[in-house]
Amino acid sequence: MSDYVPRPMPTFEQGDTMAGAEVLERREELLSDELFPADSYAGDVYWADLPFNQRVSWVNKQSNDEARRELRVLATEFKKDPAQPFLDYFTRYVITGMGLFVEGYTLFSVGNIKNLLQAVWPQCWKTYQVCTEN
Repeated sequence: MSDYVPRPMPTFEQGDTMAGAEVLERREELLSDELFPADSYAGDVYWADLPFNQRVSWVNKQSNDEARRELRVLATEFKKDPAQPFLDYFTRYVITGMGLFVEGYTLFSVGNIKNLLQAVWPQCWKTYQVCTEN
């Protein structure tokens, strides 16, 4: 059984500032924003359903808007602390990249280690003079 309890829709009393028509219009606007998010829809048409030329221009506009947003965030960070963008880059990409490298190296090298050790250290792996079979 789900614990979900729906929130009641806001009600507006006589002293509220928004008129009834404005409330309905605002609700429709919010619903439209949820059903047709601006990062996936051009108006009420899904971006992939646009004609080719419109689709290309829509994708380019989205990309350019996001690039401008990222540059504003970067400039704001840089103004607060000039070292922060470098620290962010290091923690996001260098550390995670090293983690992926180490994981990949481990996965691909573990299967070869036994063969390498058998070739280099035959007293242990073939005759068990230095170590036990376990």
